[in-house]
Amino acid sequence: MTLLTVTLPVGCTEVKIVRPEDGTEMLVQLPVIEPSPAEGPSFAADVLDRFERYRKYDRKTPAPDVADFLVRHLGFEVEVPPSKASSELRFIFTGTKRSATLWMNSAGLFSISKDQVNFAIELAGAVPKAEGRIMFPFPSSDPREIAKEFVAWANG
Repeated sequence: MTLLTVTLPVGCTEVKIVRPEDGTEMLVQLPVIEPSPAEGPSFAADVLDRFERYRKYDRKTPAPDVADFLVRHLGFEVEVPPSKASSELRFIFTGTKRSATLWMNSAGLFSISKDQVNFAIELAGAVPKAEGRIMFPFPSSDPREIAKEFVAWANG
């Protein structure tokens, strides 16, 4: 028996079976099983609790998706600061030259580090706040691009 496998763009695999004795052909179509998407980072329970708090404030907040991107694709470490009154998460990236720290709540990313203020204020979407806090609101800035800029800054 000879097997010939052809993957079709319609989401199935067609297998042609040929009997060598008499040349009889039979076509069999099998579904293509897609590999499961890569699992996201395993966030600690306290981080997941923060996401739930964010959703209570704003059901459409992109914060959990942004957190996933920062951790899985850029290599940030995430932690819940010790203050129980805070609703923020802290993301730390250790670069080749320095560390970059970003904070997140349901409304956006922000930087509070004095070492980062001159860099952060120059980024697109930066909104200066009191005490050197630079906010990057979700509706008016691209948090993924902002985070990439901080990674480049930390590495360069």
